Amino acid sequence: MLPGETHEFIGHLFDEQRLERDNRPIRGVRRLYNMDWIRSEGWAVSLEELLMQAGVLDKRPQRGREIEYLMNASHMSLSLPDFKMHSNEINFKEARQWCAEIMPRDWSQEDEPMVWYEQQSNLRFPAFHTGCVLGKAQFMQLFRERAMQLGDKFNLRQFIDEFLAAGMIPMSLTRWEMTGYNDEIQELW
Repeated sequence: MLPGETHEFIGHLFDEQRLERDNRPIRGVRRLYNMDWIRSEGWAVSLEELLMQAGVLDKRPQRGREIEYLMNASHMSLSLPDFKMHSNEINFKEARQWCAEIMPRDWSQEDEPMVWYEQQSNLRFPAFHTGCVLGKAQFMQLFRERAMQLGDKFNLRQFIDEFLAAGMIPMSLTRWEMTGYNDEIQELW
């Protein structure tokens, strides 16, 4: 499945290789804490759709686009029960049931291995799937804002090169550097 391969290999594998070669103390070298995971997941999840919208799936069956949209829905169906599980409103079984209920087209069943695994992932790494959704939203916001700033001068390749050159820092810091918008940073002070 091309979107999944895009996510894992171009999104994560190349990101990891860049990170290994980046000797900057904050942006590159592995840190003790994984503070950049939302940036990493946001980039990988966004890349799936960016390549689809750029035409990579155009000569493939239309089902390829449908699968990409279902993958996006899957992230949401996995993240919503995560909130309720960690606030002790539902248990693991109820989280699996809810995930299956809200996944479009009955693509999930509560007892299937993927739902078990992904909900267990939520228990091991709280808000993981929520981070995927949030990271994509942040990346797409940055994409939109930068395109609006530059207008006709916007170049997708240059945008992605600038984004990747920022390194593995939180998306709000990358946004600040690329656009000059500091509203998210101001909230931290």
